[in-house]
Amino acid sequence: MSPLVTVKHDLAPGPVDVVLRHPISGAVAGHWRFAGGGRTLGVDVLGDAATMCRVDGALADDASLDDGFIAWPRLTFEVNGVPLEVVSRDPEVLRRHYARPHHQEESYAPGPPDPYMLAFHRARIAQAQRLLRGVG
Repeated sequence: MSPLVTVKHDLAPGPVDVVLRHPISGAVAGHWRFAGGGRTLGVDVLGDAATMCRVDGALADDASLDDGFIAWPRLTFEVNGVPLEVVSRDPEVLRRHYARPHHQEESYAPGPPDPYMLAFHRARIAQAQRLLRGVG
């Protein structure tokens, strides 16, 4: 089963423009245009250029995705210019994310810290503290 995230989102009437930003560089990694508009955005984070984004179940009129793009567990899409964060806990998304070439170099790149990595490490530290509570 594909990790489809359906986002109930009141879209203004008219065309829908969806942009995917790379989690580290912020560069455009994907772009989808839906000339007919719609009300519900569906995101399949393991999809390809044609299937990653759908509006009301329909494929985009125009779609692009960087070659070899590997989804991160937390992605930011801009829907008609408004940022929308999509989070997936699907095991396949996590497996692909951590198996990517140069995972460590990208995740810990210089610059502003990745919010996902900060949250991940905070959760790991909290779990370790719970497990070690009372240990001398």
